[in-house]
Amino acid sequence: MAMLLGLANGTVPRSPELFTDDLAAQWAELGIRCISTSFSRARVEVGRYAQRIKSVLSEKGIHVAQFAGVNANFVHHDVAVRKSGRESVFEAIAAVKSIGATMISSGCGTNSDDFESHFYAPHPLNYTEAARDRLVDELRSIAPAIEDAGILYTIECHQLSVMRTPEIIRSVLDEVDSPAIFANFDPVNLLDSAQAVFDNGRRMSSMVETVGPRYGPSCHIKDVAVSTDFVCHIVEVAPGEGVLDFEAFFAAAATLPGPTPLIVEHLSGDQVSAAIDFVRQKAHDSGVVLL
Repeated sequence: MAMLLGLANGTVPRSPELFTDDLAAQWAELGIRCISTSFSRARVEVGRYAQRIKSVLSEKGIHVAQFAGVNANFVHHDVAVRKSGRESVFEAIAAVKSIGATMISSGCGTNSDDFESHFYAPHPLNYTEAARDRLVDELRSIAPAIEDAGILYTIECHQLSVMRTPEIIRSVLDEVDSPAIFANFDPVNLLDSAQAVFDNGRRMSSMVETVGPRYGPSCHIKDVAVSTDFVCHIVEVAPGEGVLDFEAFFAAAATLPGPTPLIVEHLSGDQVSAAIDFVRQKAHDSGVVLL
């Protein structure tokens, strides 16, 4: 099994002009071969720096695997919010192409009116059939443009969203039925109880068995823990600081289309080196070849 070691957040800049030769050299030294970007500026402005970013990265054998931060809210009950989400996707396509990214990465949104600040905000309407149906309709509406652009659209799934269980993820994407729209394999996001966290190895196996071919060549890795805070707090932690079964993780990831980007995410800058080293070792122990 071969994967491409990647990084999101951490030392990846949110401003396009901050991509430098020195930064790319640091990533290459860590063995990073792809990154996930999330720019804080308008996608049109990103295009101004696209050629430089591509050049800086390609010289070190790195490419942009995921273009994140689009955050198209496709489940909100307000039609204007969903329309804005479609426009955001269409606007991003040009930037994605110009920077040489493989895919757009986005969650499906929330019914909370606080979605611009908290894109995964909990809301009771997220658990309704109406929200599910809106998501299917919106994904169908963007599918032709994604397919024509020759890129992928990968959905970040989460227990607080419509895409909260393997069964729902599979049914939504089966209904959309686009060769360019997939789910991102990010199993920690679907661990919705303390029991699920401690049973994460079996849960990950069940996820890939259920979602099957609707998982794309897209994978996030992090660790997970249950804190002592009341009532129950499930927290993300850096790889090696939690209870994730990494052998089971890599066994599940082996079923994904390859070579799959293995993107280490949600790190602070000072955590990057140790976390990447830990993931590299766990991948090696699991028989994974990092290209």
